[in-house]
Amino acid sequence: MKIGLSPMLFAVALAFAIPVIAQESVDVSDSEAPILPFEHPPDIDSLGIVSQQPAAPTPPAVQNTAADMAAEEYRGVIQRLSEHRHQYVHLKLKNGKVLTGLLRDVGDHGFSLSTDALGGPYISYKEIAEKPRPTPGVGTRIKQGAEWTGLVALVIAATPIMLPLILTGVISDC
Repeated sequence: MKIGLSPMLFAVALAFAIPVIAQESVDVSDSEAPILPFEHPPDIDSLGIVSQQPAAPTPPAVQNTAADMAAEEYRGVIQRLSEHRHQYVHLKLKNGKVLTGLLRDVGDHGFSLSTDALGGPYISYKEIAEKPRPTPGVGTRIKQGAEWTGLVALVIAATPIMLPLILTGVISDC
């Protein structure tokens, strides 16, 4: 059986193609962010002496309560969205990343988002910046299809090489 040049080039292109990361935004590190001066309006007391007093910081308990309430809200949304197993979810993280994938392993502290063919990151509810929303995920579906095609092509290409090596004993069975 003779394989034409075009199908062979197509299989090689899929096997060695770099996955398209079209739905993930670029990370901007904190070191690149501009540093703005922190200024307070000066206070003038009765003697005319100008003094600057730092503003009272927000108590950590108030910050944690707001973060916990947001995390609880996101947990409820994620649990409702996870009922539809094949529904893609679009979410934005606090570090600026935008991810699209399938919800897996939804738990009390976080969940796994399947963004690639073989899995994806584990995300804590506290890492989410905006409310997750369902999406068609067309780009992610195409990317994962290309990844699975590349993996299958790699296995098919490796089988004629590996099978004789295993049968002759060069590579021992595990």
